[in-house]
Amino acid sequence: DLYVISESAYGLRGDVKPLHFTRQRQRFKDFLPQVEHILLDNCSKYSREIEKLRQEKSTKRKKGGTMFSAEGIQRLCVLKTLIQRRPTVPDDALVIFSDLDEVPSAKAIQMLRVCQPRAAAKEGPWIQMHYPMPYNLRVGCKRKTKSQMHFQGVFATMGFLRRKKSLALRYNIRKNLIVPNAGIHLTYVGSRADVDYKLLHHGAARSWRPKPRPPANA
Repeated sequence: DLYVISESAYGLRGDVKPLHFTRQRQRFKDFLPQVEHILLDNCSKYSREIEKLRQEKSTKRKKGGTMFSAEGIQRLCVLKTLIQRRPTVPDDALVIFSDLDEVPSAKAIQMLRVCQPRAAAKEGPWIQMHYPMPYNLRVGCKRKTKSQMHFQGVFATMGFLRRKKSLALRYNIRKNLIVPNAGIHLTYVGSRADVDYKLLHHGAARSWRPKPRPPANA
């Protein structure tokens, strides 16, 4: 297996941030042969887009078109660099692409690795259908309708991506195959302080049960 890790010195709103993997690379020394680390700031087109974003004065535009334009260029940079650096990856290799808060199911991955897809499936993209998991440990996995599921992230073959020379986070769900039960989508949990508060609140909670009522007098 190969793990692709990309990072930049800037967030998608142009804010300066640390290069976390670069800083902690030594911690992962045993796994480095399986890691392809891509520094996005080496991609000239991405760097130009980030510079444009940093000069943008409108907060509304930073959260909208300019931000998503940089994100799209980021994906293309990752794919192009991966193809250049790893020419020996076979065309039938399974590529899993999603945001960090979209966690693919091990069962779905194993199914795609060992099962022969039908002819209509071709080489992808196969859309990941995720269960939206709210950050509330009391909720559990309630049954949801298809319209409530989260359709983002893809499975595809390396050969498909080499020929297309592009990669999207979302594809048309009406024109492409959907992989049901592909994983879970974790909802936004807020700041570090918010997370600490929620964990403390849950840890201090007690289960509550109503006391049984005494039998009524005859």
